[in-house]
Amino acid sequence: MAEPKSPTTSKTRKSDDEISAALEGFRPGRNAEERAARRESAHAALEWLRDQPDAVTAGDVKHALYDDHGIDGQTEQTWWTETARKAFRQAAENGYVEIDGRSYEWTGGREA
Repeated sequence: MAEPKSPTTSKTRKSDDEISAALEGFRPGRNAEERAARRESAHAALEWLRDQPDAVTAGDVKHALYDDHGIDGQTEQTWWTETARKAFRQAAENGYVEIDGRSYEWTGGREA
């Protein structure tokens, strides 16, 4: 008899699936190694955004995430422009993020 899945495991899987859906079509970088690092960083940025109760700005994102999720060879501004912001824009195209001027808010996956 198989053991039931723990709620945390199911929740984590749903969370990963949701972020993956938001990033569908996101192909940053020039090669597989760059793409893998940038997708991992983008995934972390979207998870963080999803956990915020209100819209955030670029400064909020950089302050909260760059030290732990910045990419080698990218300055804080380059990381924002080439990785996090592009991920947010891709997620917006896929219906998961709302961009209002210079603010970003997670909207996908919320129950009405």
